[in-house]
Amino acid sequence: MGKIRRTKRDEEQLLLWSDPLPAPLKKKLPVKEQILGRVAVARLKNIGLLVRLRFRGDVGRLTQLLSASHAKTLEGLCQRGGSRHFDDKLARRIEAVCGLERGWLDLSHAGQDTLATKVTVLDRRARRAVNEIVEALLQP
Repeated sequence: MGKIRRTKRDEEQLLLWSDPLPAPLKKKLPVKEQILGRVAVARLKNIGLLVRLRFRGDVGRLTQLLSASHAKTLEGLCQRGGSRHFDDKLARRIEAVCGLERGWLDLSHAGQDTLATKVTVLDRRARRAVNEIVEALLQP
């Protein structure tokens, strides 16, 4: 009879004083999707930087340079706050119409207010002009 009583008490303790269930673990994304997510975030930050420095904060001025489908996609990305699937074609098209170096949107531009970053936002012709001015200033 002692064993039965002890078993019931153990069962009661398990039911009444058991530890709460652990919180469910977040499902980890595959490495490729993690990288795509980071690239998409970098691209959105860089588009924000580009719009702020080059188009005075007006996204509409950038979308005017793009085709209708690219403009619609960009507006959707900006309104939703981003997506893990920021199309490569869109990124390259934005770089092309703005005269940026290929891959500029994918790189981190940490020092956003530095002169070097501001120069990279310029199109090819303007960068060449700035380079010529700097070269002229460096001449003794």
